[in-house]
Amino acid sequence: MAANQEVFSAFIESSDDIEVLNNVAKQLGLKNYEIKAGGISQAIDLYREKKSPAFLIVDISKSELPISDMAQLLEVCSPNINIIAVGQKNEVSLYRDLNKIGIYEYLLTPLFSEILERTLQSMLSGKAQVEGKSTKSGKIIACMGSRGGVGATFIASNLAAMLSMEKLRRVVLIDLDLYFGTLSLNFDLKPSFGLREVFESPGRIDQVFIDRLLVPVNQRLFLLSSEEPLQEKIQYKIEGLEELLTYLSKQFHYVIVDIPHYFNEFISTMLLKANIMLLITEPSVANLRDAGRLTHYLNLEGGVDRSIIVMNKSGQYKKSELGLEEFEKNLKNKINHTILYNNLLPLEFLNQGKTMENTNNPLAESIREIMLDILGTRKAEKKEGWFKKLF
Repeated sequence: MAANQEVFSAFIESSDDIEVLNNVAKQLGLKNYEIKAGGISQAIDLYREKKSPAFLIVDISKSELPISDMAQLLEVCSPNINIIAVGQKNEVSLYRDLNKIGIYEYLLTPLFSEILERTLQSMLSGKAQVEGKSTKSGKIIACMGSRGGVGATFIASNLAAMLSMEKLRRVVLIDLDLYFGTLSLNFDLKPSFGLREVFESPGRIDQVFIDRLLVPVNQRLFLLSSEEPLQEKIQYKIEGLEELLTYLSKQFHYVIVDIPHYFNEFISTMLLKANIMLLITEPSVANLRDAGRLTHYLNLEGGVDRSIIVMNKSGQYKKSELGLEEFEKNLKNKINHTILYNNLLPLEFLNQGKTMENTNNPLAESIREIMLDILGTRKAEKKEGWFKKLF
């Protein structure tokens, strides 16, 4: 039975309920499981610091705000987690609210062996999904510059670091430039290699292989990159990219892909698989042209759910660069965020292999605003907004 190979964890308040759960797990023949004394607050504390299991049973009996606490637990757990909540309140409204936020099932305590066994077995085997519920997955963010050198990689790496350290989200960064990618340099890490094999031989790759490729940046941020020999041609296969994104989006809240500045079927597929297109541009004619071509292409193909356009390095050439209104008018799109030019901070952080999480400077605040926009906790600023006032 496939469920025997899956790890589940539980946080249960009552010693009697712990005994019932232990007996049910043994009856089902499960071996790889862990039961801890405690409730939802202990689960939140633990999974802030370590990866959550795919299956979890959590006691909400002592929670004064169970829906709020459960939402907080979901924020720190992997997107694909399945949760059985147990508690003392026999309220239809509580059951409905838990169901709305994606909780698999709600069981009353004290636990009964027959009901628990049926529910746990169904969850582990995936047979009792609520009708209409789709598999939970993280968001895929395609970060691409309208032209090379506009700062897309710098913004992608710092955005990922902030999401993981400041907002406690699980994030993976993928560098699609297997020849000249610099994401690993931004974190002062060595590339993992093996990403080429994922793209060239998808049928031979399993989840264990992908997990081994993930280079940890911190407890919640991981990197996939490579540095292939220039004399060797890479045979990219679309299936490899699709399998990689499907797997990672179930394990991470955000999959951020740094896309090199060239265009082919592989890059096109990547863009159309994304939930959010983070397009970085500069106030020049060439960037205006190519930003327009990219946004036009995505509109024609019915691609991403949302595009966020960032004007980077604004003010570098004050007399000769395109004004914001002129740029927006010709682009036929609004600029969602503007980052003013800074000739020192980016190089300082890049040369040290450091990122800007938990720092306070105008550049960090600008990237932080993009992060909050992605999280949906603020409205995108129009034009320069308050960024300009910081400089």
